[in-house]
Amino acid sequence: HRPLPPMLPNGQEEQIIGKEVGKEENVNCNDEKMTKIEQKPQVVSIKNMVYVDVIIPVHNASNTIEEAVSSAMNQVLPPSFLEKEKMKFSRMDVAVCCYDDGSKDNSFDILKRLEEKYNDAHVIGQKLNEECTIVSRLLIDSAKNKDNKKTVGQSRGAGYARNRAASLRKKDNIDKDNHYFLCLLDSDDVMHPTRIVEQVTYMLSLDQNDCDRTLLGCKFVREPEDSTWHYTQWANGLSDERLHLEQFREITILQPTWMMSRKRFEELGGYIEAPPPQNNDVENGAGCQHGYQQQQQQPTTAYKLVHPQYDTNETLRLAEDLRLFYAHLQSNGRLKLLRTATNVPLVTYRHTPNMTQSS
Repeated sequence: HRPLPPMLPNGQEEQIIGKEVGKEENVNCNDEKMTKIEQKPQVVSIKNMVYVDVIIPVHNASNTIEEAVSSAMNQVLPPSFLEKEKMKFSRMDVAVCCYDDGSKDNSFDILKRLEEKYNDAHVIGQKLNEECTIVSRLLIDSAKNKDNKKTVGQSRGAGYARNRAASLRKKDNIDKDNHYFLCLLDSDDVMHPTRIVEQVTYMLSLDQNDCDRTLLGCKFVREPEDSTWHYTQWANGLSDERLHLEQFREITILQPTWMMSRKRFEELGGYIEAPPPQNNDVENGAGCQHGYQQQQQQPTTAYKLVHPQYDTNETLRLAEDLRLFYAHLQSNGRLKLLRTATNVPLVTYRHTPNMTQSS
């Protein structure tokens, strides 16, 4: 097989080159000869290619963000997946997308340091076996004022930060025939090394319609262990039927374990956002109830869970996960909790005193 070319920086995707196209030359990358072409990049589908964007909102997370990012950047195959018949993709492109929402600490400085570290080390990625390669990159941005300077202390909320993180990857060169998923994580949580592969593999086992309608979660472990132990036990023990039946008691799938198709996220219009404050100079190009939808200029079929009388600018900053969860269900969505063969939780859900996810 011809070896896969390296990932290009800044969201420019690779291409597979035929012998009859343009002028070719051999280049060496990681001691493997590869073929490159001197012409404008074009969109060419790679068989069984999967894209995953890990969405991490950041707000005053200097004590935890490095571990969260590292856990997402270093995903591997479960040992059992080394068997060829279990592989449902040949190449996975992971973008860890972090958006700093007005942090007062040095969270963004840490992100900039990690960006330099990982863009050098992970741009080629890791060849896991003869059948599969995972590549990863870190994409970062922060809230800016009208002078394009980072804002400090002015938080727009977790929904706003997640929408901005979901917009960081350039999608112009991504073939629409490739599978594309969003994976949620909070800046104080940690994903276990096989989480992305196991969730993606399950999503790819569904037919296309079910894949596009499924909100997939996974089991998690709480840290400290005795914090909200009753919720942990309840959420990890729900059957498929109870995921739907108990939806009005509580969100039955914990947000930092979510995975969904990007198509589904765009259909729902992303997270609801509060309008920007009236008396500040924060960039407000997408401050609206469905900020992601307006930013991407795409229609939404979402059920908008906003009360016309009782919701205010402040309440719209809250419960962004609850609103998207119910919008998904109102739009004929499905719920699924992934139970791995080893029954091992795939996320560590932390309780961090005096730290919030922007809200």
